[in-house]
Amino acid sequence: VHLPQIVRIFVRSVVDGCSKRILDTRAIASPGHGRDPAKQLCNYSVRPCLRSRRMSSGGRTEAASAPGKKLESEVQGNLDLSKLRYSMVWEDSTILSSGLNIVPSDIVISITSAGDNVLRLLLDGPKKIIAVDFSPMQNAALRLKIAAIKELTRDQALVVLGYRGTPEERCEIFSSLKTLPAADKAMLEGKIGEGLVMSGKLEKFFETLRSECFERFTGKESLKDFILKRTPKERLEIFESWPQNAMFDVLWEHCMAVISDGGRDSAQFKYVGMNPWQYGKTTASRITQYILREAQACEPNHYLSAFLLGTDFFGEEFETDDVDHHLPHFLWSYNFCQLAGLVDRIEIVTGSVEDLLSTPDFKFDKANLSDIFEYMSDEAAQELFQKLADCCSTGGRIGLWNLWLSRYPVHPSQRQTRGFEVLGGNSITLTLQDQIPLYQEFLVCECMD
Repeated sequence: VHLPQIVRIFVRSVVDGCSKRILDTRAIASPGHGRDPAKQLCNYSVRPCLRSRRMSSGGRTEAASAPGKKLESEVQGNLDLSKLRYSMVWEDSTILSSGLNIVPSDIVISITSAGDNVLRLLLDGPKKIIAVDFSPMQNAALRLKIAAIKELTRDQALVVLGYRGTPEERCEIFSSLKTLPAADKAMLEGKIGEGLVMSGKLEKFFETLRSECFERFTGKESLKDFILKRTPKERLEIFESWPQNAMFDVLWEHCMAVISDGGRDSAQFKYVGMNPWQYGKTTASRITQYILREAQACEPNHYLSAFLLGTDFFGEEFETDDVDHHLPHFLWSYNFCQLAGLVDRIEIVTGSVEDLLSTPDFKFDKANLSDIFEYMSDEAAQELFQKLADCCSTGGRIGLWNLWLSRYPVHPSQRQTRGFEVLGGNSITLTLQDQIPLYQEFLVCECMD
């Protein structure tokens, strides 16, 4: 089930019809550094499946947690919750929806993040979605999007969220919202003028990459052409015209700064075990592979549009006939109208997943867990997997991403209790379809007795 990363990348490159180009030394290699581009793209950290490391001497899996034990979040107290970490969600909502396969009777848990995937899953028509995040700022971002759906037209929503309009127009619409709580308004008001959608910590890092690693070498007009061209042949011609050696070196340098200069919270790297050099190299390679893969794609990718152009894409000079496809799903014209009748099914909880699961008699059917297991030890991850299984209906599913670490639930047959089984075929297929292939893999797991 858990293919080595080099095999997954090779399979993905073949599926996308660009294996030769991905390994082409002209595309990425930089003279003077002795880097092998094939190794750059495939040298991801791979860890063995957890199930092979949690066996006792008798061959039976050790219990992950004592019955009735209250779990505590391992990372919550170590993050700066006063900052907006994400103002967009950079996890593919389409593969998430496909993997969870939500039905009308489902109670769904979703990490809030910036709320985009909560709203996307709501379009699948579950009975209820519980959005949980221990960051009040992240939950406030979701409440703003809900208020926009309830009170505004789609065009007004694009303004207040920062895709269009002037700072004055954004602030005027923001101040008119009646269903956004005062506490949330106070937290977000400083970000509205500049444009909320690109004001998160991660989005500001991407803005730096955009200006220093792409616009600096290609110009904004070339990036716009790359996004708008309809055929892979046209996009590849643009990609191959860029000075890739220089771009890769600067990209590597800026990605290293994420760790060394505190671009992410240190708690998010506690178990990764990478130094800035390794992180920079691997991240730069993944980003380069991402852009090269999308040069071969035939469909719009709104994540790539936001990554390479930010909100500049939505200015009048960059108007397109199919602007919907360069926006998150909840902002598509039809979806935006449909969500107005659904958003009351969302319950927002400020706290940890561990706290939510400790609620007496709590049960759920499906869960979007983002990449939360990245920030905890193996032991804490297995305890949380077990607690999730205890609260999940039989046949229920969870979806999660592995970014730097490989976190897998121990198979229930080894634990001799209910638990999750990784659906290998689904997981591999959806990983290959991921529109943001910066993650190692996307996993779909099903609860078994």
